[in-house]
Amino acid sequence: MRVILFEDAGVDQLEPITLSRPAYTITCGGWRLIDLVQTISPNVSGLVRPHLRPIQEDYGVTSPAHTEGGPPWLLVNARLVPSLDTQRRLQNLANQTGSMAVQHDGRLGAVVLASERETKLSGQNVERLTQWAEEHIRSAGVRVDATPLPEFSWPHDVLRYHAELLPSFLEHRTSAGLYRHRYRQLADGVFVGANTEVSEQVSMDTRGGPILIEDGARIGPFTVLKGPAQIGPEAQVLPQSRINGSVSLGHMTKIGGEITSCIVEPFTNKQHYGFLGHSYVGSWVNLGAGTNTSNLKNTYGEIAMRYGEERVGTGSQCMGAVIGDYAKSAINTSIFTGKTIGSCSTLYGVVTENVPPFVNHARSLGSVTEMSIEAAWKMQSRMFDRREVTQRDRDRDLIRRMFELTGPQRTGLPKGPPKF
Repeated sequence: MRVILFEDAGVDQLEPITLSRPAYTITCGGWRLIDLVQTISPNVSGLVRPHLRPIQEDYGVTSPAHTEGGPPWLLVNARLVPSLDTQRRLQNLANQTGSMAVQHDGRLGAVVLASERETKLSGQNVERLTQWAEEHIRSAGVRVDATPLPEFSWPHDVLRYHAELLPSFLEHRTSAGLYRHRYRQLADGVFVGANTEVSEQVSMDTRGGPILIEDGARIGPFTVLKGPAQIGPEAQVLPQSRINGSVSLGHMTKIGGEITSCIVEPFTNKQHYGFLGHSYVGSWVNLGAGTNTSNLKNTYGEIAMRYGEERVGTGSQCMGAVIGDYAKSAINTSIFTGKTIGSCSTLYGVVTENVPPFVNHARSLGSVTEMSIEAAWKMQSRMFDRREVTQRDRDRDLIRRMFELTGPQRTGLPKGPPKF
């Protein structure tokens, strides 16, 4: 069976998270949708926005010129929440002997197409694929399950589902026979992979859920770890840090200070003191010493996020920042509650508003300017070098396409470095 992950129009509402990554690579509750569907079939294709097609192979996903081979196909919306229940329902769908769809309020969550009818569909055109699938559902009388599959509609949904799902995922990961051989139990509720280093002077509290420390991770002395927590492969938690629960750290991250209820994607640095709470942080981000995010209003009221011209309630008292890939903050940066930080932007001082991509944002110091694409390339190259990662043409091209796509968000800004 071939699994085809497709992005629909809803991915635009997930920026800044999805500007530089396919929606199926969002970490939530300990894993990503791509990890989930690869448990169903290793044959995974992706139909994504044009500027992301060249990087799909980095995630083990093909982007073919044509959808070759006949059914059965399992089409999966890339915005689905990667939960164990989603895995179960998609696996049941894949096991169907006939065609069947999950469709709710006109949105296609997933469909298995088992017809032998020959088709020729362009792998470059997600609209054509989904239109054909929906027409086929109607014309062939495909059975429809109207029970919705949970999906991400707004960036704050990622954090809401993350806190809900992480404990059960870690319980599954540390108890299922498929994974149990990969870990040894270091203490009650604490599981470690191969080649980990955990200082004897670490306090670990698993009353809230398990603690999973993946292969090659290092935990420094006098650190507090509270579950549920997932420390990714080769991640470093620096001495005297506080991991306060509902935290998922991606591989090769470096984390210090205090962090609560957060997702930190791979290769990101937060090495120094400062509080990061109820926030999503993309890859290749660097948060300078003393950077803090507010995650609670002084009124203790519900936090609302502003996305473009829309103001959307989160349904929660706690919400920090959503930080896109490649963003940076200077020392002592303070980010107000419920802000979005665009990819490749650099922050200085106090941030009281959403920040567009490719901006040097120092409004509290009297300066907001557009970052040049050359500066973005240079920062990408230097950060890659520090992690012994080679900057490729496709990496530079991704930055260029992101810059071009987001140009209207910077209309009227002066160009050049910040002026203090």
